[in-house]
Amino acid sequence: MSQRFIDFLRAIPVNATISSIGLNSYEEGLIQGHLKILNTKTRDFWSYVGAGDDADLVITRKPVSTSGEAKVAILAEDGFRKAKNNLYYLGESLRIFSLLELLLDIEHDTSEDPLFSSSSITTCAASSIHDFCAALPTSERFEILVNNQPCCQVLFDQGEWKAASHQTKTDVISQLSNGHIRFNEQPSDIGLAATLTVKELLWELGAKHSTNRLSQTHQYRISSWPLFGTWYSAPYMARLSALYSKRFASIDDGVRFSGASPAQVQAFLSACHLCDLGLQKRPVLEPSDKDQLARPEPQTLTKGLLHGLRKKLGMAFSHD
Repeated sequence: MSQRFIDFLRAIPVNATISSIGLNSYEEGLIQGHLKILNTKTRDFWSYVGAGDDADLVITRKPVSTSGEAKVAILAEDGFRKAKNNLYYLGESLRIFSLLELLLDIEHDTSEDPLFSSSSITTCAASSIHDFCAALPTSERFEILVNNQPCCQVLFDQGEWKAASHQTKTDVISQLSNGHIRFNEQPSDIGLAATLTVKELLWELGAKHSTNRLSQTHQYRISSWPLFGTWYSAPYMARLSALYSKRFASIDDGVRFSGASPAQVQAFLSACHLCDLGLQKRPVLEPSDKDQLARPEPQTLTKGLLHGLRKKLGMAFSHD
């Protein structure tokens, strides 16, 4: 079975089921009402099948043992929290945003995202923020807590998600990169203007703090450049943008062309993924004899990419 077909199967939405143990009729109705809204926000289609333990997800008021690989969510604590692989806390009041966090987390765990072979705490936090913003109505605001302490509030303003905080940008990024996060969907207004874009935060988290390992046997490409005038940048990033926006290239290609380390190249690509810059991947193709003849010499290829880089930066010359 080809890798492309496997990746295709992973992306197909599935029908997933939710059951409950020990909930009253009001709470069962609340789950069904929430799902009518959340099924427009999730990858999979979730159905409530009633009381029992024969489902993909079981919502209960106290710990229970289930058969198979069912996830268990307990209605306890203040909001969503993942305790271990198959055990979650959902909050006592069954809020819609806590259920959304739970479903997104389960889908993320079961998708086996083929881009990365491992995820750091930083990237897990950044991915959670990215997914939460993507699924949330733009009329809402929420608070990000790190290790149960307020970090920043996020709201939709002028066409994009932005963050407001009493802390500096440096402190916000430091907190997000070093702790476990959760969301509070009913924050009190802190009375500050939202001056940081969420993508600005996600970019810096990915580019400076990610320790993801990407496959060395694949090539990568991006469809858009980062916003270097606004986002964090380093000298090698312009070269990486020129290379990966022009064609599919491996991690080693990025190292050779930019002079960056393998870790820096992988962090750059991780940040591109977090900021929706159209990161794609494909297996490294074995070149045929015809491909070898058609392939440009490295010097010619580098010259062409550098010319494209100068044009992008407004520095094209009439001769090289």
